Amino acid sequence: MTGKMSRAKNITIIKIAVFYSLVGLIGICIAFHPSLLSGFSKFQGGEGDPLFVNYVLEHSFQCIFNRDYRASLWTPAFFFPFQNTLALSENLWGAAPLYWIARVFFSPDVAYQVWTITCAFLCFLCFAVFLRSLRVSHILAATGGFIFGFGLVRIGRLWHSQLLPQFFTPLAFLLLWKFLRKPTPNRLRFALAFIFLQVLSSIYLGWFLLLSLLIFVPLFFCFDRASFKTVIQFVQANWKSTIVTVSVWFASLFFVLSPYLQMSKLLGARSFSEVETMLPRLASWVYPFPSTLWHSSLSPLSDHVPMPHEHCIFMGFTVFTLIGFALYSLTFKQKMLGNERATLAKASLTTALIIVGLSLYLAPHLSLWRLVYDIVPGATSIRAVSRIALFVQFFVLVAGLLCLDSVLKRSLIQPRVATTIALLIFLMSLPENLIFEPHFSVKAPLLKTEAELGELMSQGCDMAYVNLTSTTSVNQQTLAVTQQILAMWAGLKTGVPVVNGYSGSQPPTMPGSVTVTLAFSDVMQWLQSAKHPPTGRFCLIAATDDPITSKRQLEAGISLDSLGSSTQYFSHDGHYTAFVVSLPPTTPLSTYAHGIRAAEQPTAMTAGQSIMLPVFVRNISQVTWLQTTKTPIKFSYRWVSAAGIADAGDGVRTDLPTVAPGKAIALNATIKAPERPGQYLLRLSLVHDGVAWFMDQGAKSLDLPITVSRSSGGKLNGKPKP
Repeated sequence: MTGKMSRAKNITIIKIAVFYSLVGLIGICIAFHPSLLSGFSKFQGGEGDPLFVNYVLEHSFQCIFNRDYRASLWTPAFFFPFQNTLALSENLWGAAPLYWIARVFFSPDVAYQVWTITCAFLCFLCFAVFLRSLRVSHILAATGGFIFGFGLVRIGRLWHSQLLPQFFTPLAFLLLWKFLRKPTPNRLRFALAFIFLQVLSSIYLGWFLLLSLLIFVPLFFCFDRASFKTVIQFVQANWKSTIVTVSVWFASLFFVLSPYLQMSKLLGARSFSEVETMLPRLASWVYPFPSTLWHSSLSPLSDHVPMPHEHCIFMGFTVFTLIGFALYSLTFKQKMLGNERATLAKASLTTALIIVGLSLYLAPHLSLWRLVYDIVPGATSIRAVSRIALFVQFFVLVAGLLCLDSVLKRSLIQPRVATTIALLIFLMSLPENLIFEPHFSVKAPLLKTEAELGELMSQGCDMAYVNLTSTTSVNQQTLAVTQQILAMWAGLKTGVPVVNGYSGSQPPTMPGSVTVTLAFSDVMQWLQSAKHPPTGRFCLIAATDDPITSKRQLEAGISLDSLGSSTQYFSHDGHYTAFVVSLPPTTPLSTYAHGIRAAEQPTAMTAGQSIMLPVFVRNISQVTWLQTTKTPIKFSYRWVSAAGIADAGDGVRTDLPTVAPGKAIALNATIKAPERPGQYLLRLSLVHDGVAWFMDQGAKSLDLPITVSRSSGGKLNGKPKP
């Protein structure tokens, strides 16, 4: 008898495992059919963030398993020689082991695709396990897992694949909920451990999880005051172990986040106007992804939203149905849920509604998110607030499925009918979450370009910069980002650090932008501005069929030959060429050289008078005058008395734009006379704020003799400053 029961139990377990495996397989096929049907020759999500996420994962793999890898953990070798470049984006350490396992068997690109599928499947599985822990039926648990793991809010954003590893969220929430109900030291430790792992897997998702729990926990205590008393009693009775546990947790968070905190000080906060464009509108919640079931009928409601690709957060009518049913059940059928489920459902649904309200854009400069932006640590670094939909979906699924499961089990509905209803809910969710024509890229051309760049970098390069291919394509920005990342990949595989780079942010002192080719002079200035300027063979790589590839145009203000002997290589296929020079240059680059000419020359001014002086300034140095935040280059002057003594300190600064070598600009410079009358020389020059005056570094200033009088005779061709 015992043997039969054991066999029956084993058969039941096998059936359940087959059922969840089948649902997971359906989800994988719906979400990743382009990759699967192409034999992984198609790269889903496009060529921007997916290629970059793949790079970050491969970087961690190389750091751990390749002793010859030259880059360090926090400094992948892009944006070279800038340090701590990993803190410009996600590090994905908590989810990276999944990639490392796949990487043992596959190439980096295929391992990445296996990683994306595994992350989505684990999101499905962990959410289903969470619901089963709440005793939700298998069909509804699988339905919730399917929507959470393979739903549009996640799979529709495969171009932001850093949002895939959310599988620690359901486990963290489950352990925290169990702790709030019946606190024990182990439940507290495991809850905090899973929260930490979610932060470690994705800084963005971890921050949203912490924010959501800051809302959920007080709400839970409001709905269940007995639990609040129980937790207080637990802390009082176990205060030492609680302090140790929480302290270790905070220390672990600080260890992971401290490089990001240092980088945020360097980068500064994002402006609220930038954040505001990605605050969800009401229309955002009914804005479906392109090429989906409801897109043609619902998208006209949201045509006016900015950056529409970030505002597609429609979760499907299946989820809306569950929200409506949760509201109905909690209002009229709460007894069917029981106290435990009703409390969890109310706290979860209320949390979702508060999150929606907090993040909702109402009008220009009118949103409650401003409070979050001003008060909550880390909020000033969060730009794409619309991604909070991943957590809204989590909480409404918990509330809706708990309510539906309770009513189906405790009503007069027959079990078969209840099973049929649950199955219909699952079947309803399938077509809603199918993207008929997902965005993808063919890998072969990308890998070919990367290999050709790597071939040139292998010609003894110690560092490199790859010029972006000029194009008139409307996708210029996308193409530029792709080229930057391919240069990064070529550098990673050959062990050559590259000045190229793409990440969540750009180093604040980096010239230009990631979508524009840097002039050679800018690259040289960037390299020499490092605390320890790099030495060795520098390779400038460009496409041979591009209009800007000629040596003269590549130089952009600096002669390659003036830096010493240069060598040129061509790739085997002839599509790219590399110019190689040795650093440091034989002739040091000079920033401090200018030509200044005054359009009108004043002869007299009144003491303390201010005038506008029209001047022309030419950059006759070898490098671009970059306008950085901390050390900008400005136009200014000094007053020198007849005795040769500088008077009244430094003059008023006049801002300059960025000026390339050989270029000239016209300025209306503000000049203020000294307070003491006398004969002076007005000495005009540029000043590198916080660094040096150009004229103190050998640049020739423009000296104008000026008589400063007490009377009102100061004039500039009869035109005092208005």
